[in-house]
Amino acid sequence: MDFKNFIKNKKTSGDGKSDDKQRERELRERIKKYDGKSRDDIMSDLLLAVEKGKRDGTLSPADLESFYQRTAPMLNDEQKKRLREIINQIK
Repeated sequence: MDFKNFIKNKKTSGDGKSDDKQRERELRERIKKYDGKSRDDIMSDLLLAVEKGKRDGTLSPADLESFYQRTAPMLNDEQKKRLREIINQIK
């Protein structure tokens, strides 16, 4: 899944909460694959994904902001601050 697929076309079945829960579960599963990896390894993977997204048109500044808004509620203050710094670097 790329950034654009993560944020596009929020399904509206019922109240939409089950879709949000499913997306949150998927995101948490993807995050788990980085357990135990160094900060440099994570940044390297991120930069590769960003470069690919920019190249194939699946990543824009608006996509990054949407990603931040959707993931920030799952993060603590320090993690939010770091994610904001990374997004600003990517832009």
